[in-house]
Amino acid sequence: MRARYGSIACVGLFLFGASALAAPAVVFRALDPLAGSDDCFANSVSSDGRVVAGRCETTEPAMTEPVRWDVHGAQGLGFLEGSTNCSAVAVSGDGAVVVGACNFPSGTTSAFRWDAAHGMQDLGSLPLSDPKSCFFDRSNVISFDGSVVVGDCSTTDSSAAEAFRWDALGGMQGLGFLPGTTQSFATGVSSDGTLAVGVSEPADFSTRQGFLWDPDQKLRGVGSLSMFPNCSPTGASRDGSFVTGKCENADLTGSVAFRWDGVNGVQSLGVPTGQTESVAYYISQDGAVVAGQADAGAGTSVPFRWDASGIASLGVLSGLDSCEVTSLSGDGSVLTGVCIALLLNPVAFVWDAQNGIRDLRGVLMDAGNDLSGWLLSSGPSISTDGRTLAGTGFHAGRDTAWIAPEASAAGEGAAALACLALCARRARARRPRGRLNCRG
Repeated sequence: MRARYGSIACVGLFLFGASALAAPAVVFRALDPLAGSDDCFANSVSSDGRVVAGRCETTEPAMTEPVRWDVHGAQGLGFLEGSTNCSAVAVSGDGAVVVGACNFPSGTTSAFRWDAAHGMQDLGSLPLSDPKSCFFDRSNVISFDGSVVVGDCSTTDSSAAEAFRWDALGGMQGLGFLPGTTQSFATGVSSDGTLAVGVSEPADFSTRQGFLWDPDQKLRGVGSLSMFPNCSPTGASRDGSFVTGKCENADLTGSVAFRWDGVNGVQSLGVPTGQTESVAYYISQDGAVVAGQADAGAGTSVPFRWDASGIASLGVLSGLDSCEVTSLSGDGSVLTGVCIALLLNPVAFVWDAQNGIRDLRGVLMDAGNDLSGWLLSSGPSISTDGRTLAGTGFHAGRDTAWIAPEASAAGEGAAALACLALCARRARARRPRGRLNCRG
């Protein structure tokens, strides 16, 4: 099922920091829903920003279908047999593969993988006691080319769980457990698919041991810090040379962000000045930059960025109390996230070193986009190249998926084609309207 692209606005904007080209055009537009759907959500964007994956929902009949958006529009990916409730979690870096999960009336869940050649495929399950479910938790569970995915299988009562790795040659493979533990959970995979990371725990979840898995060394512990022995990896660099995450103290009441490499092992990244804890969630492709959030007290948090110069708080949007990071560009120069405050709507933000933390909606409106009636209240995803944002907003009474690429970055894709086509139509009509830039 396909639908046309939504309305477009072509404007000039230096949006994503010093790594971007000077004053490129940015196109903010709604991604049209599947026919008959009520709400649509964008969950993941490809490395070059040309493909977005998410879901569309209908209320009558109640149904959720995974969606892949590209230059051709919205494509419903269908369902596994027996389910009408499926959602896309992640898209591969090259945009060719989408993974997600389908829920069934029995209460179980099956992980799926979709590509154009094979359609939607059930990835199978592990030999846990029945009933069991297999699923993905985060968007960094798929390799760049989609040939490797990692996730978890568990019983519906959560009494047993095991991390898995899937590839086309070996199918679904359980990654096992570290000594003294009985459950494992995968939290990420390197872009080249060689290294899986996760956490292994006893049945009572009283301790946590981070693990690394690769085809040669199989499952092994990531290590720990003396005062923070419970470590949980959350992501890996492009080739798996670096891993990031958090290490918690003995009673799991405090944490510090860490970075691991094969030479130095687990190293603490510290805590920003004035904060008490830190948790890392994202790492750049080369492993040189880490991002996450730090505890600011009273149940609030502030985003941080770490590099060779140390760890630094990125601040909070004016008038709001707490912010968290939701994505990091491949080179670590741009972060996105969301800020919240009691009794106020959440606000999406974008950060770069040149401009600091900014209200994303305000940035786009200041550049000339018409976002009248739009509420950007969830943290967007950013493409690996740092030049496209995709997310979900509230508009015209509906949750609506949107995309905002630099037209120069999408010169061979939807943004440039749409902008050039609009310019051509207006030129023929000799009735130009609004602000156009057809040079991107």
